[in-house]
Amino acid sequence: MKTRALLHVLFLSCISVSIAEAQKGSSASALASWQSAHGPEWRVVADPETGLARMLYGGSATAASVPREDADFAGLARRALEDTRELFGIDVATLGQARVQFLPLGQIGSSDKYTVRLKQSVAGVPVVAGVVDVLFDASGRRLSVHSTALADLEGFSADPAVGAETADALARAQFQAEERLEPTSSSAAELVIEGARVGKRREARLAWQIDVRREEDATVPLGFVYWIDALDGQVLRRARSVHEFDVHGTVSSHASPGVLPDTSGNPESAQVLR
Repeated sequence: MKTRALLHVLFLSCISVSIAEAQKGSSASALASWQSAHGPEWRVVADPETGLARMLYGGSATAASVPREDADFAGLARRALEDTRELFGIDVATLGQARVQFLPLGQIGSSDKYTVRLKQSVAGVPVVAGVVDVLFDASGRRLSVHSTALADLEGFSADPAVGAETADALARAQFQAEERLEPTSSSAAELVIEGARVGKRREARLAWQIDVRREEDATVPLGFVYWIDALDGQVLRRARSVHEFDVHGTVSSHASPGVLPDTSGNPESAQVLR
């Protein structure tokens, strides 16, 4: 049985590597096509777990239309993702409401820009850290696309087979097994889509996200966020939710000494801040 299980794992790993290599080749072809249409200066940062693009940058592509107000940049961002579908593999229908932000970079000698952020979800279920940021100049020309969204989510089912209460019990049991401590609390289970690693490949998994903690008086709380597979109850991964760190050092700033205003007779000087 162990030999059969090992062969099964090796088989799945080989399939994952083959798919990633195929997508890498497809992404290179898509980049060549994009460069042919928009200029050879464009570059891609690839995701090693998918072979698809994580970031497209380095060039400037003509605007699909001239934006007349901030809200117009949201439509331009969706159009940019449709045009780069072969590079990123993102279904635009999974991207929700856009947040448009003006960047007044002209104040520091650059040029004003706009960035548009779109969050990814399926049937109202959010993708963990699934966002896309598209950067434009003020005239609407595309400057870069950066994505942490998941690819190929068409037809993804958001119906869990494992209930929230069961997932909570599984997360608490995993916490106790790993930390040898009884948890004192857990957050409400939230249904999410997690990009889980399968061999060397990242794939979408429907999961319950639960923050499990051990809190005692006079001690630092111990906490981890667990992602429990909503189809089979497997623990996909965990991450610390309580962090400890020290902040130390000396911070200085330029300020006018004493209580007099900043004048030629009382210029600013470097001072240690309290």
